[in-house]
Order: sequence, then structure tokens, then C-alpha cells
Amino acid sequence: MRATFLLLVLVASSALPLGAQTAPPALTPGVRVRVVSTDPTRHASETLVQGALVRVSGDTVVVTENRLEEAAVLDGRRTLEVLAGEHRAWARGALFGTVAGAVLFGAMAAGSDCSPQDWVCVNNAGGVLGLGAAGGVVGLVVGTIIGGLTTQEEWVQARPSDVHVGIVAGGVGVSIAF
Repeated sequence: MRATFLLLVLVASSALPLGAQTAPPALTPGVRVRVVSTDPTRHASETLVQGALVRVSGDTVVVTENRLEEAAVLDGRRTLEVLAGEHRAWARGALFGTVAGAVLFGAMAAGSDCSPQDWVCVNNAGGVLGLGAAGGVVGLVVGTIIGGLTTQEEWVQARPSDVHVGIVAGGVGVSIAF
């Protein structure tokens, strides 16, 4: 029974398409960018500056957010990312909802005790699978709705052809082609 359930989960999760890497849009003034710290001493990247690209001057990126201009220097520990797009999380919500609903309802059925006075008893294998499937359908609907209400931004690193790093007098320089 457990093997059947695990097989069902694997088949359902493999049916969802994986997102392909998206090519970043051209770096032109007004495009939404962010400078991200990629310091190896930290466990996660940290957004330092985010906004609409104003200009690039040498190794400095200038962005504007809420009418305020902010500048950030690109170096070995900072990378430039471009907003490639936003999308709804329908598939992710459907997958999480289906799995959570099936596991929750299946576990409730497996843990229920039956007495002779009960009209319906679902603690057998058929009842667990049936209630698990029903929970999967309920979770699918709820997860799809929640996923549809959630937007996710997709950020991609600026193309290597657009960012050039080189040694200049007095240090390292970075330029971004427009």
C-alpha cells in the first residue's frame, strides 16, 4: 500500500513541467534589476539594491525605486540580475495541495478506529486509498486556487555578454553593454 502511494506521488510530481532557464531581457534603462550579494560566508543571497535601471557608469549600477536613486558597485561578491517575468504558481499549488490532501486524509483514515456500531469503517486498505484519493482531489482544488492567487518573480543573472569584468588602472572594472 505504501509503495502504491509513493508511486502515485512520484507519477503526479513528474507530470509537472520543469521551468527552463529563461534568457534575460536586454539591459536597457527602465528594466527592473537587482544587485545581489553572493558572499560565500552567507547561506543565502541578499538583495542589496533593487529598482528600475537608470544607468551604468564604470563599475557602478544606478537604479531608482520610489523616486530615490541608489547606486551599487559590482564586484566579485555582487552580481546583477534582471527580472525575466512574473508567473502564477498554479502547478506548484496544485502539486502541494494534492500531496498534502492525500497524505492528510489517508493518515486520518488509517488512524481511525472502528467499532461494531459504526456505519462506515475506513481503516482498511480500500478505505485509506479511497479517502486519500478524495483528499487529493480536495487538496488539488484548494492548492490550485491558492497557487493562482500567488505570483512569483523570476530573476535571472545578466548575460555574460552584457557584463564585462577586466583589470583597469587602480583595480577591477565592470561594464554592462546596452
